[in-house]
Amino acid sequence: MYDLVENGWNAFRIETEFSNLLMFSDDWRISYVNKDFAVCPSYPEAVIVPKPIDDDCLASIASFRCLGRFPVLSYFHRTAKTVLLRSGQPMVGTNSKRCKDDEKLINTVLGSGKRGYIIETRTQNLAQLAR
Repeated sequence: MYDLVENGWNAFRIETEFSNLLMFSDDWRISYVNKDFAVCPSYPEAVIVPKPIDDDCLASIASFRCLGRFPVLSYFHRTAKTVLLRSGQPMVGTNSKRCKDDEKLINTVLGSGKRGYIIETRTQNLAQLAR
């Protein structure tokens, strides 16, 4: 048997991480839209999202993205004030469907006149097939 050194489930509490983030940026908030895993079964119940985006908007974005994985904050660079968001790929389909709420979230994070990158982690074949 092994001795439990640290409970990994409590190593990073979102409230603590969020209070650290507030020292460098006031553009984010904690959302409990996924309480009881109602929106996305693979996300935690509390996530950090852009402050101007409300929970109804997040639910709309989740319905547009694969497995309900709407964009959430994963990393914040303190010096450059740049962020890394994670999400599921959009389900645009053959009709090139759009989601205004999704576009609003991305534009909120980027701000006016800023550039960002979308990194596709699927293989090229899978990405082409999904397209």
